[in-house]
Amino acid sequence: MTGAEIRRIREALGLDHYVFAKFLCVHASSVFRWEMQAWPVLNGYTPEILAKLAAVKPTKKLGDLLRKAVLAHGALAGMHVLLKRAP
Repeated sequence: MTGAEIRRIREALGLDHYVFAKFLCVHASSVFRWEMQAWPVLNGYTPEILAKLAAVKPTKKLGDLLRKAVLAHGALAGMHVLLKRAP
């Protein structure tokens, strides 16, 4: 997945680098570096999570649900929201 694709997903969800990183259990600087293609995405399950986000067609509505879940209860709650939407 390219940096442009990662940025497109994050922006389609309406998430800033901080919330998106928290959802992926990485530091915000990692997301920034991925988007700038200065770093490959190698962290654990992150490539699979990004692929799942791309597959469910990220929208602002999904982003709002993810933001609320992640900020209130953490990344696992965000993953639960994502998996409920997955085909």
